[in-house]
Amino acid sequence: MSFCLVMKADEFDLEGTKELSKGVYDALGRKSGIVLNKIPLEQIAAGGGAEKFGKQIASEVGLPLVGMIPCMCELMAVGGKMIYTLEKPDHTFTRSVAQVAESLKKYSPRIDCQSTELLYWAIAIETEYP
Repeated sequence: MSFCLVMKADEFDLEGTKELSKGVYDALGRKSGIVLNKIPLEQIAAGGGAEKFGKQIASEVGLPLVGMIPCMCELMAVGGKMIYTLEKPDHTFTRSVAQVAESLKKYSPRIDCQSTELLYWAIAIETEYP
């Protein structure tokens, strides 16, 4: 996998990600995947579960799902005054980011431990400060 696109699961991002994937990455012969960001997991759980939702979005976009990061209102309330993953290593958000980084290893076997740590922080910053 060459690129990982971070997107929200709204119609605007769905359409934009489809176009970006097909119009740019496919044209360049680059493989990509998606990370769903700011996902309201509580509502999704009531509607059939996160796994079902993730598969549906991946199918619509036509890209593999690397992972999901839940919507956390408290991150917005902090307003960028701290890097949440550093200050709260046991938080749900931090665990979600770590799971995405681990998932990327499956798609990119060349990622070593040091690279995974860098990916972890890059994903954290991308999702905290969109």
